[in-house]
Amino acid sequence: MDDRLRSAGHDARTEIESALDTETELATLHAAAANGVTPNAAVVIPPVSRRRTPALLGAAAAMIAVVGGAIWFSSSDDSITTSAPSTTASLSTAQAPTTARLNPTTPPPTDATTPVTTSTITSTIATTTSTTTSTTTTSAPTTPTSAVDWRELRWELTAVGRSCDDETEGVRCVQVIHAADGTMITYDLGTNVLTRHSTPPVTAALPDGYGDTSAVVAVGPEDVVYLQADPTVRSEEAMAIVAVSLTAGDAGREIARWDEARRFGPTQLVPGPDGLVECCRGGSAVPPPDAAVVVPWVDSAGLSVATTGPAITADIDASTVTIRRVDIAGTRAWAVALRSDSTLDGRSVRVTPTFDGGFIAILYDADGTTIARGYADGRVDRVVLLDRSTMIGGVEAIDPSGRFLVQTDAGAFARVDPFPGAAPTWGGAVEVDVEGTGAIALPGIDEAIDAGPTWASDPVAFAAAVAGEPEVNEQRTIDAAEQEGGGWTVTVTTSNLFDDSAFATRWELVVRRDDAGSLRFVSGEWTQACQPDRGHQDFRAELCV
Repeated sequence: MDDRLRSAGHDARTEIESALDTETELATLHAAAANGVTPNAAVVIPPVSRRRTPALLGAAAAMIAVVGGAIWFSSSDDSITTSAPSTTASLSTAQAPTTARLNPTTPPPTDATTPVTTSTITSTIATTTSTTTSTTTTSAPTTPTSAVDWRELRWELTAVGRSCDDETEGVRCVQVIHAADGTMITYDLGTNVLTRHSTPPVTAALPDGYGDTSAVVAVGPEDVVYLQADPTVRSEEAMAIVAVSLTAGDAGREIARWDEARRFGPTQLVPGPDGLVECCRGGSAVPPPDAAVVVPWVDSAGLSVATTGPAITADIDASTVTIRRVDIAGTRAWAVALRSDSTLDGRSVRVTPTFDGGFIAILYDADGTTIARGYADGRVDRVVLLDRSTMIGGVEAIDPSGRFLVQTDAGAFARVDPFPGAAPTWGGAVEVDVEGTGAIALPGIDEAIDAGPTWASDPVAFAAAVAGEPEVNEQRTIDAAEQEGGGWTVTVTTSNLFDDSAFATRWELVVRRDDAGSLRFVSGEWTQACQPDRGHQDFRAELCV
């Protein structure tokens, strides 16, 4: 590794950690041992207990061996470089605080027949029954666990700044939310700048006429963002909802407006399959099953559309929150126990379906914040955050990779992975032809599918299992497009890499369902986009420099 980059990264990390005033210190970058090269000049990513994501294919070497949407219910740079001879590469990554990492004590299952039963947080196993058309998973309630500071979990500062107008207007800060495919969307409430953090990013300055209380309410299909804004005629009873395009070349255009759609009072608007619905007037079902659509999802032309992703609901009783997910693989349900003194209601729950077929949820009550993570095989992990650990502003957003963002006093958001390595993944090796066509091969994948893993029935879960969990510094998006005549093309993009050469990698995987209902791998292609001044900025099957 370039010693100058190592020194600069270490100095920057030390300065940031000092600002955060944490009790732990991030370890310096460490290099993983390099392996031999396969004869066909392909990058090989073998399975290891500590995840090494496919995104690390951005190293400039041609022949190397590499180790190893939200439902909202609530009122840097390290490097990978090559060294002579060109058949090896040195890898490095940021390490979480070594004195207080909470990792599962058992590796994640590779299929539904080998569940994990222990965790340093809380883990509960359920019985799973499946057919080719429907899967129902029901878990027993989890047991409440002791509270931790989020800094004791695995985390990394993001490149997204958290700026505010001033101390007296702290609510006018940067707001962050994730689209269903994992794309991060930020809205600077001080400057009215809306940004889609894709590769490349898309930014739009919104009109001042949206008002001082404008805010993002939801992200819908087809890169359309829904914001609350001042109505055309000022009202004391409600605000307008506006649909704004975030498509490249069209960003910032107001597509549609619903004046007085967001009424003041004890209710709020939450996403449903067909649009935003009114929710949670003291109710326990989120969203209510009979709720009428107040604001429909629209496309760029203003025509109504529906989401095609998972539908997820939360039902709250005195002691338990039951999360239900309905998707292409069937129906699953998990039960999360509440603390005995909990005052939770429908206005203080956020749930997001995760790529792996599960969910991540944030449960707010007067005494603290609980993070719950459910998996397709029925497990539920749970951790309670100390009140003092969220005093800066608390948990700000959750993403489909199973992580959450918190506000820090270092002027940026931190991304936290509460249960690293817990999601079921494929245990095989991925081969990528980085010297030629960028073709991806998955030797042994059919044998793994024959074992009946939970991820083999959903194209997004399939891609997540093959790609492996992203590192905590990385941003991951997964989008599945159904093809005419059957099958799906699933695009996995991993950006914000700890790589001085490549900025992001993209996999396009083609899968098709067999007669038994399982998905089978047909083909795959790898591309990457380079860091500034290190090669092409678009995605190509070419090496960076």
